[in-house]
Amino acid sequence: MKRIALLLLLALPVLQAAAKSPITDGKIILETTVTDFKVIKLHLANLQKAKTQVTVESLSGEKLLEEVIEKHNGYQANLNLKDLPNGRYILKVTTADGENLRQVLVVNASGVVCSDVTE
Repeated sequence: MKRIALLLLLALPVLQAAAKSPITDGKIILETTVTDFKVIKLHLANLQKAKTQVTVESLSGEKLLEEVIEKHNGYQANLNLKDLPNGRYILKVTTADGENLRQVLVVNASGVVCSDVTE
C-alpha cells in the first residue's frame, strides 16, 4: 500500500503538467504578453517547421512589421510598438498551409492592450 501511495505521489507532478498542456490538434499556439511599455512578447508554438509569416498591420491593411519564420517549430520575439501612433492594429500569423490567427492590438498612451486570439 505504501508503494502505491509513493508512486502516486511521484506521478502527481507529471499528471499536473499534462493537465495544463493545451490540446492543439496540430494547430499553432499564439500567446502574447505585454512586457514593457508598448512592448509585447510574442510566443508561437507548434509551427511544425512550416513557413510562417508574422505581421502587424494597420486597419487599412498596411504592413508595419513583418517577420518570416522558416524551419522552426517554435518562435519567440519582443515586438516593440513604441514607434506606432496610438490606434488599433492587427497582429496576424499566417502559415503556408493557410492557417490564420489574428489578434487586435490597441496602442494608446497607457501602453498596449491585446484582444483574444481568433482564427
